[in-house]
Amino acid sequence: MLSYFPQIYRDELLYSVLARYHRHTGSTSPTQTLEDLFGNRHVHASLDLPGHLARLVRRIPPERGLSSQRMVYELTLYPYFLAFSDEIRRHDALLAMTKNGAAGLHMRLGLAATLVPAISQLRYCPACVNEMDATLGELYWRRSHQLPGVLVCIDHGEPLRLSQVRLGRESPHAFIAALRDNCQHGETPSIERSSSTWQRIEDLAQRSTSLLNQMPPPRAPEEWRSDYHDALVDRGFLRGNAKMALARLNEQFLQFHRLEWLRHLLGNKVHAGFDLWSAVFSRKRGGSPHPLYHLLLQQFLDCCPQIEGPFGRGPWPCLNPLEPHQGQLLIHSVSTHRNRKWTIGVFRCDCGYQYCRHVNEDGLVSDRHRPLAYGRIFEIGLREAIRSGESLRSTARLLHVDANTVRRQCVQLGLSPRWLLLGSPKECRNQHARISAPTKRARQRTNHPDSVSDQLDVVWREKVLAAAAVIRAIDPPQRVSKTRLERQIDRPGCLQKKFAYLPLTATAIQEVLESVETFRLRRVKWAVAQLQAQGITPMPWRVQRKAGLRHLSPQEIELNFPDLGAFAKRS
Repeated sequence: MLSYFPQIYRDELLYSVLARYHRHTGSTSPTQTLEDLFGNRHVHASLDLPGHLARLVRRIPPERGLSSQRMVYELTLYPYFLAFSDEIRRHDALLAMTKNGAAGLHMRLGLAATLVPAISQLRYCPACVNEMDATLGELYWRRSHQLPGVLVCIDHGEPLRLSQVRLGRESPHAFIAALRDNCQHGETPSIERSSSTWQRIEDLAQRSTSLLNQMPPPRAPEEWRSDYHDALVDRGFLRGNAKMALARLNEQFLQFHRLEWLRHLLGNKVHAGFDLWSAVFSRKRGGSPHPLYHLLLQQFLDCCPQIEGPFGRGPWPCLNPLEPHQGQLLIHSVSTHRNRKWTIGVFRCDCGYQYCRHVNEDGLVSDRHRPLAYGRIFEIGLREAIRSGESLRSTARLLHVDANTVRRQCVQLGLSPRWLLLGSPKECRNQHARISAPTKRARQRTNHPDSVSDQLDVVWREKVLAAAAVIRAIDPPQRVSKTRLERQIDRPGCLQKKFAYLPLTATAIQEVLESVETFRLRRVKWAVAQLQAQGITPMPWRVQRKAGLRHLSPQEIELNFPDLGAFAKRS
């Protein structure tokens, strides 16, 4: 148990408290200080996320009222780095800092792979230094001054200066206290206070420091990304229905956060083509983005005005007549697309009901809507009505739709009620009329056996036979099909519609038609004859190429035509 532990000042970093302990006790060995504080000489003097805090708390006098969890939240940068993480990541980090050791914690949190440089040189405010020296008689390192992206003191509005304490040059086991000797003549960023950039620097410092005092509720990275996506959509950065207008977003983001200022915050790797959304908040990137990225994007979104869409600002009502929440504003997003001169908006509720409305070329939104999907309650009600034996119109009244909609939904759901198998009354009437009433042409043929149609049948039969002979004479061969016969006699689409009145013509067409296999055989024979006439051995592959039969392999040609195989063996 320690007999002495320093008083903790406002906004003091645990690193600073332990550094003052080392100085107050007059210890000359950093490892001996670690032995006194942690009972372990190999603990690293971490600035932001220290570990083994449970060991430290057990050695501090109980009357100080310090717990390991309180130490994590009030004396480290844990509230800042875990502000935009989920509950699991927060719990793992808390467990690592208090019990298991914080080795590799920066890597697990994704802080080692970010563009944001880690704090390697402690910072101070000259006004704070004078105030501490006058009231306390000693200096200490403040938590809010060591946050990434904080370039100004929120209490005095003074630019922070770089001290002479460089963590990379000091021993990893040493805690360096703030002194007048190492807190003087420090460098400061060269940014004019009158510029708009300086106002954003002060705002960013306020946002960063507020995370130390009040962490947001734990949320997964996907939830933050969804909120930012919706906010960007409200500000007109959506291209189409789902794609982000990245070029315009990056251009306006770099205009808002000047490139030289971003290089102060994120390092010299930031260039004019820096893409914050794709590089940080893209769905393909794993882990949680650095808190500074969240704050920069939030600053940008707060200064971008929202743009009202063609259907106004949401939320929009759900119009499902079967749900008790009908008319309530439950739809928070709308997808739009163009249909000629109209803009169509599709509204989807969580209950499964979907409907669309349109905006005409004058910019007026239609009062009527068209349902696209009816939801789960509709399907349950439809199945229940069919099971209870309700009629078609009674089912339509129960579901607040018309009878045709009920029929279509039954077909889509694979349902077969009795009234769907019988068909609609109109269909039944038409079918009965087709069965019972003879057609006009049939009555004419019955009353006039030697009608004009019989004479035309003979004429068309002769034309079909002549056309088939002409097609068979074409070189290279062409297949005799119904479509080619109709084109040959200059009557495309005519004969097939009149087969019922031209039986002789229909019989002639069936006789002269060629199947695919018959046509291929004739084409192969033609190719063999052509090759032999040129004095070329009709090998199967040559026959295939000459005949132009891409779907018939040389092996199939050799199998179906043994003579060609004999040619191949002789050659």
